[in-house]
Amino acid sequence: MKAILTIAKRELGGYFSSPVAYVFLVIFLLLTGFFTFTAGNFFERGEASLAAFFSWHPWLYLVLVPAVGMREFYSSCIVLLALGVLASAVASLLALRKYVRI
Repeated sequence: MKAILTIAKRELGGYFSSPVAYVFLVIFLLLTGFFTFTAGNFFERGEASLAAFFSWHPWLYLVLVPAVGMREFYSSCIVLLALGVLASAVASLLALRKYVRI
């Protein structure tokens, strides 16, 4: 459990060290407010119910969660690309070593 908390703390720290997390937080709050009060007809219902809020929630997650996850996917792709370039450079040097004394 301690390892999971350590990883979660590191990941959340990484997200909130850049403005990306704050931008997504503002977008989420604005969209939640819009869909709850305007599209969900919160005031026209005449009751204090959060049904409109929870009916739109999964749709917001369907859009925003993959967008946040793409940051992690992009960073892992960059690491793999860098490893591929490094491996290619090493392989090229080893192949060149046959012909040139290095």
